[in-house]
Amino acid sequence: MVDHPGRSDDLPLPLARAPLPGELSVELSWASVGESSELAALEAASYPADEAASEAVIRARIEQAPRCFLVAREAGALLGFVNGTRSAERRLRHAAMSSHDPTGVSLCVHSVVVAPERRREGLGSRLLAEYLERTRALEGVEQVLLISKEHLLDFYRAAGFELVGPSEVVAGRDPWFEMRRVLA
Repeated sequence: MVDHPGRSDDLPLPLARAPLPGELSVELSWASVGESSELAALEAASYPADEAASEAVIRARIEQAPRCFLVAREAGALLGFVNGTRSAERRLRHAAMSSHDPTGVSLCVHSVVVAPERRREGLGSRLLAEYLERTRALEGVEQVLLISKEHLLDFYRAAGFELVGPSEVVAGRDPWFEMRRVLA
């Protein structure tokens, strides 16, 4: 873990496997507002323009829900992130995508992002697993909700999510599917 001044509550949780000889280790930390531009650029490289969150939205998510925005870096380079906000709703609705209820029982994941050059290495699965582990430490969170495109349903199933059904949330041209993982 990197020591970030003012963020001493970072949990030093290792990723699912130790680095192999010659590999650099992945550092996890909570996002800071100062990273908004870099995070928004990676989001824009990962989603179609009509789906990607803007820098202002990324900044607002960090400000409103700082312990719901996990960043992965290696030797200082941004590798990816997972972010969300809390909602009192038990289903993922449009309102949950643009607001944060700090006492909400549902954590609504907005983005799971990995740098294009680091995809297909298992980093997204490992980052999501760490995010879910840290979510357990958030008092009152009972479940994690997200929306997924059809081609990613198996990725989220492998992380323990179950398909709820077609999502009522509309973002971009493609249909989305709501998924849920109950925290035990």
